[in-house]
Parts: sequence; C-alpha cells; structure tokens
Amino acid sequence: MVRGLVQSFIDTRCVENAHPDTWDLNTLKTDVLSQFGYRIETSEFGGLSRLEIENLIFDRLMRKYQEKEELVARTSCGKPNVWSCCRSSTISGKTTCFRWTT
Repeated sequence: MVRGLVQSFIDTRCVENAHPDTWDLNTLKTDVLSQFGYRIETSEFGGLSRLEIENLIFDRLMRKYQEKEELVARTSCGKPNVWSCCRSSTISGKTTCFRWTT
C-alpha cells in the first residue's frame, strides 16, 4: 500500500520521459507530508532517477515506521515484543489492562 502510494505520487509529479527539471518536487514533498506525516528533503534528489527517488522515499518511510513500532513496543511496558492495552471504565472507574507478546 505504501509503495503504491509513493509510486502514484512519483507518476503524477515526476512524469516519465519528462526532463527532471520539469518534475514537481515541491508538490511531491507536500504529497508525502500530507499522506504520511514525513518531511522529505527534495535537495537529496538531484541526479536521481524516478525509481531511485521512489526507493529513497519508500525506504525512509519504512525506516520511520519501524522506529515508531520499536518506540511503542519499548514504551508500552518496557519490554520488546510485549504489548499492553489499558482501558478505563467511565461507569465503574476501574482500569482494565491486557498484555500479550508477539
């Protein structure tokens, strides 16, 4: 899904067979920020092909996703691969927590 969206952005903003000087990199930057909440630096794209730009963006998004997953795993209960979920009842005022491992 992520790769497909990035490919769509590249197809729209970096038209195939068009000269790289005509690519709309600023709008590509906005597309990625709006969709994924990740800011790319278009200055890194100088001299790269469409496929190289696509792979660069995709790799950065996957790395950021992995970092977030690791952060959630660490902060959920301090142990990797152990997840917890707590829910407070507005009626009884009690908190119920569930833990599981992956």
